[in-house]
Amino acid sequence: MPDTNFPFCATAERIMATFPKERLRGLLEARQAVIERGLIDRPVVTLTEIQQALAMQIFQPDDVRIAAAARQLVDTGQLRLVGDERISLPVLEQLSRQDTTVALNAAERRMPALATLAAHLGAWLGERIECALLATFGSQSGFGVHHDEYHLFIVQLEGEKDWTLVGEPHPPGTPLDAGREDPGERVTHTLRPGDVMYLPEGRRHVCAAHGSSLHLAIMLRHIDGCYLGTELADLLAKDVVLRRPLIEALGETEYEAGVEQYRARMHQIIDEMDMLALLRRKRAKRTPGGGLQLGKPTSETQPQDG
Repeated sequence: MPDTNFPFCATAERIMATFPKERLRGLLEARQAVIERGLIDRPVVTLTEIQQALAMQIFQPDDVRIAAAARQLVDTGQLRLVGDERISLPVLEQLSRQDTTVALNAAERRMPALATLAAHLGAWLGERIECALLATFGSQSGFGVHHDEYHLFIVQLEGEKDWTLVGEPHPPGTPLDAGREDPGERVTHTLRPGDVMYLPEGRRHVCAAHGSSLHLAIMLRHIDGCYLGTELADLLAKDVVLRRPLIEALGETEYEAGVEQYRARMHQIIDEMDMLALLRRKRAKRTPGGGLQLGKPTSETQPQDG
């Protein structure tokens, strides 16, 4: 276990003990979902505590995403979910009487217990950890078949929820809108309070609650090669060769030769990039991600995470 000065967190300790790095490495490579039954004997947060946090105006408007079953995403502005630039608890309680899923992102920045959990797991794994709380009210979820772009630990906190795993995992890096037209074989597992599931990136799934459900999604916000794009763009923009103007009036031959100079110089810049150093610097400086992005109607693309 990592030597930290963080307060004790039973949930983090159980996850780290049950998923030692060697086991987790094997699951990452195999891209295999695993469920550990009854791993957590006391929820790290409860629905009552979440309601108290909302009443105290801890969560920000941008933290909230709402999806309604068989309909497009709820417009939080139109519903006046946000009042005085904060979350309106009465409106959120009204949603609990419908088939809706409410996602509270950035929960590790809003609730001390989850801040401690994220700190423990982040120190252990060397990755940024972000948390989202998802409450589903009613038997239907607002999410269709989808996959996530990061590895997840799912901790069932209250109620029961069916997680149906669909087909084979997508290859790493598959876009979020890919592969829903090929559902594949389905296997359903019911998560109950205290159960923990490791769900690899790219594993397609769909969920359905048994009445109402609350779970915690622990996200491993990994670095990928796309982070290099900004660094590369800066290098290209400052390069003297690439800043040379192309003047078509000088003739087609000179114009094409200039384009080839651009091509050769761009290849050279990429070959000379210290990608390891750039990624390490980016990793040290990176800001929190956007949580679960539920910003499009289900008719266009299904939201992420059940």
